[in-house]
Amino acid sequence: MASLIRSAKSGNDWNLNDLDSYHISLNQVDALPFFGSQACASQELPQPSVDPELLTNVDAGAMQQDRHAELIHYLDLAMIPEEGETAVVDFTVELFKTLGYVRRERVARTRMDLPFLICGESRHAKTGVCIFDRSQKDILLLVQEDKRLEHGDPVNARAQLVAGAVGVFNENSAQRESVGLPPLAEKVIPGIVMAGTSPPFFKVPVSRTLSTHIRHGTYPPEETHVSYCYPPVPRPGRRRNEGMKPLDNRREILKCYEAFKVIVVELEALGNEAGLKLKLEGFQGQLVGKVGCRQAPDLTVALNPALIALGRSYQRTHDQKVTFACSWSRSRP
Repeated sequence: MASLIRSAKSGNDWNLNDLDSYHISLNQVDALPFFGSQACASQELPQPSVDPELLTNVDAGAMQQDRHAELIHYLDLAMIPEEGETAVVDFTVELFKTLGYVRRERVARTRMDLPFLICGESRHAKTGVCIFDRSQKDILLLVQEDKRLEHGDPVNARAQLVAGAVGVFNENSAQRESVGLPPLAEKVIPGIVMAGTSPPFFKVPVSRTLSTHIRHGTYPPEETHVSYCYPPVPRPGRRRNEGMKPLDNRREILKCYEAFKVIVVELEALGNEAGLKLKLEGFQGQLVGKVGCRQAPDLTVALNPALIALGRSYQRTHDQKVTFACSWSRSRP
């Protein structure tokens, strides 16, 4: 594989040969081990936290709530190949809103264009949908549409998702550096490939080493193992045709979305916690003013505004109070 020819191409042009060229493998696993220890311990996926009418009514006309009817209309459109990629994107955004992936600072963005440096040349990796945290300026989740038609030639949506994950890793790392945090050493990027309304879920580990090899167009000695799983729908052979339309499929797929939401939150918290720890350990503040108190009337406070913002975000995520420690000294006449 080290002798394969590597060329500078955009992330949306990647195929399985590009994964081989950079020592990246795709490994399918069962749903319970993929979604983590919590699912394995109970031997079942969590029940979806949605309105019961989404689990009991097949068609939009039977829905009592307008927003649920709209979601099923989007679902129907996304399952028609002639409607194209935009229908899949529209459905994904509405689904994320319904399932609570999107809230407050977390927004769903479409068609984000990420810089992608490969073989020494600048290219781009374009997302279908991503969840973007405005407070952290981080991309938390990536969605790639599978453009394969029912009887057409397959395209390599999985490879394109991996390329997009590398773009996300580089973008998030650059954002960290811009606020004084160290760049990422490694990070698991959660992703979804949307084949109509049938999603396999992915965990893509990206390291600074892998990113560097792609940037230089060289073969990494260490293999990158990407894991993915399919929802355990009752009729696996028809998952692509049926998607989320049948109620039994819909329930199983929504269970997977519920479990995957936990993974997304955990990976975000893990990155925030590591970044905050590193920032606190290497804290170098700037003098911004003085405050007085009985024990220290001329206490000098040195707090970096970026650090304060990071701490507040961590506090919201973990629902825990963050205390900043800083050096101080009494002023002398």
